[in-house]
Amino acid sequence: GAIEADIVILSIGVKPDTKLALAAGLKTGDAGGIYVNEWLQTSDPDIYAVGDAIEFKNPITGKSMMTYLAGPANKQGRICANNIVLGNVQQYVGSINTAIVKVFDMTVGASGTASKHLHAAGIEHIVSTTHNGAHASYYPGAEQMTIQIAFSPATGQLLSAQVAGYEGADKRLDILRSEE
Repeated sequence: GAIEADIVILSIGVKPDTKLALAAGLKTGDAGGIYVNEWLQTSDPDIYAVGDAIEFKNPITGKSMMTYLAGPANKQGRICANNIVLGNVQQYVGSINTAIVKVFDMTVGASGTASKHLHAAGIEHIVSTTHNGAHASYYPGAEQMTIQIAFSPATGQLLSAQVAGYEGADKRLDILRSEE
């Protein structure tokens, strides 16, 4: 029967279809995606692949991963086109998975490799969480913003950032993320 609700949020997830690649005899990697090298060539050098179905080395963990974001897919497409037309001139170095979403009035964003994945990869890190106003407290209307970062204690390298707030969260995340 029908269920009445004021709002329904579906977070179903994705699983790219790699059947065609498997049928063509292309190699898949540890993450279950189509293997590509740094030029975005598959195990058949005459076939290139981009998007949700490929896997590549995470620039932070060094482990094989897939990503389901439009930004990296678009970048891969541009690099792939250059490599097909000009002869493997541009390497794809991976993605740190920067994503941002507006949930009603709140903005939530993330970039890099979250602490639980850093733990799983055996990467030593420190997590810092701060709760501050989006701007100076003496100026009216400062709303709460939460920022969590993970960084390497040995090098100080920023490994991830998550920001949640109502005003300026997108700008904070943009400053914290590495260039993709």
